[in-house]
Amino acid sequence: MTLGVLPAAAAATEGRTASQQRQIESAPDAAWSLAATLDPAHVQTPNSVLTLYGVYAFTPILVNFNPKVLDPSINQSAVPMYAVPDDRPHTYKVVFHLTTDVTATTRYKLNDRTPVTVAAGDADLEFTETITKQGWHPWALRNANNDHWLFYSVKVYEQIG
Repeated sequence: MTLGVLPAAAAATEGRTASQQRQIESAPDAAWSLAATLDPAHVQTPNSVLTLYGVYAFTPILVNFNPKVLDPSINQSAVPMYAVPDDRPHTYKVVFHLTTDVTATTRYKLNDRTPVTVAAGDADLEFTETITKQGWHPWALRNANNDHWLFYSVKVYEQIG
């Protein structure tokens, strides 16, 4: 039911061979329709809402999560939710735009999935998932290493065709 599309840098940590990664990267792109864009200045649309937990600092441009200042046991996550319209299968691509100031790599965890490794600096972290149940569906993203990170935006796309 659930599929993940990870940054190329994370492929090796997910057990893929270089050949398998090339096959994934060369596969034809699915057709996607932008369903929602959420950021600190735009936290709600008719079919989506963004909830932020454990925020250290907040501006209309970014959200600062800092487990070194706030206790790491505090839930520090960005959670976009989307209203799935019915019980037929819908495939969504969720793309988080974020950054971290660590010197090498960090790891992010979406919901209860295995954390993915991402290079330091700006990143567009992409996940896909097929949902078969009507109602609000959350994607909770948090830093699995308790590193300092900044959240800028998230886009939700629905696969069409």
